Order: sequence, then C-alpha cells, then structure tokens
Amino acid sequence: MGIKEAYKVMQKASGIKVGDKVRCLRHFIDEELGSSCSSSKLQSQKSAFIDKGATGIVSSECSGHLWVSCGRDYGGSWAFPFFVLEVVEPAKEIEVRYFCEGKDVTDSISNETKKNLS
Repeated sequence: MGIKEAYKVMQKASGIKVGDKVRCLRHFIDEELGSSCSSSKLQSQKSAFIDKGATGIVSSECSGHLWVSCGRDYGGSWAFPFFVLEVVEPAKEIEVRYFCEGKDVTDSISNETKKNLS
C-alpha cells in the first residue's frame, strides 16, 4: 500500500466527520504523510487560523484531506490533513424520519432504501 492509500485509510479511521467542530494544532508541509494539502505557511489567513487556535466546522471529506469552514476572518474554507485536527465538539447526531402520505414509515423501510434516500 502506498502512502496516499494509507492516508485515506487513516483518515477514515480517525473518526473525524462532517459537522465536527475542530481546532488545527499545528502547521503542516505539502502533502505530508500522503495528504493532498498544500502548506499552511503559504496562505496568511490559513496560518492565522492555526496560530490563533481558532475553531472551525468540518464541511466535507475528500480522499486526501478534510475541508474546514474557518469563517470570513480566516478566508472561508481550507483543506487540512486529519492528523493536525483536534475534535473540540463532535457533530450532533440527527434522527431522520421518513414519511409517506402523512404517515411515519421510518421503521417499515429497509436500511438500503434509507441510504438511497439520503
């Protein structure tokens, strides 16, 4: 297994998911440990986000990094490797219910159907 494939496995195993509130603990180098992220030292707003210990929300997962919404003060969203992020507050679980013609049918449909409807 190559370093990029190993990164993907480790990111998945990290447990960090969309909706988690995170803090970046340190700067990183280009494509460190197989991530697809470019250096945080190159972008001043991203660097300030890290240096101030600000928090953001994981907005999406990609195969080589996680997108974190950092807010307007820090330039919007930036890509980070999972291993520099600390979960400050896990995402809240949302219960999804399914209705058909006004009736709750959540318990009567298969998990596969629920997955396809999401």
